[in-house]
Amino acid sequence: MGINAGNLGQILQVQGDLAGGRRYAERALMIHAKVYGPEHPTVATSANNLGQILQAQGDLAGARRYTERALEILRVVYGAEHPMTITVRNNLKAIELPRVR
Repeated sequence: MGINAGNLGQILQVQGDLAGGRRYAERALMIHAKVYGPEHPTVATSANNLGQILQAQGDLAGARRYTERALEILRVVYGAEHPMTITVRNNLKAIELPRVR
């Protein structure tokens, strides 16, 4: 069920329905955390996907929060040089928070 929700969220995101994509991405994250536990790589994938949608919606602080969560899980589980960890690290670098002057 969680994988289906995550897939649907990504499809809606690609179609430009960011609000719908976000709803399903949040649902997938909730399901995956409950089923696998909060530190599972599947939870990291869901958190990263939600972060990408939040970034597209302009919620950079939310995007950073979820992407950082995903990165921390992947660092612990796979290590810093695993391809998934590198991808999420690059996603995090791409989130630019507004600078305070």
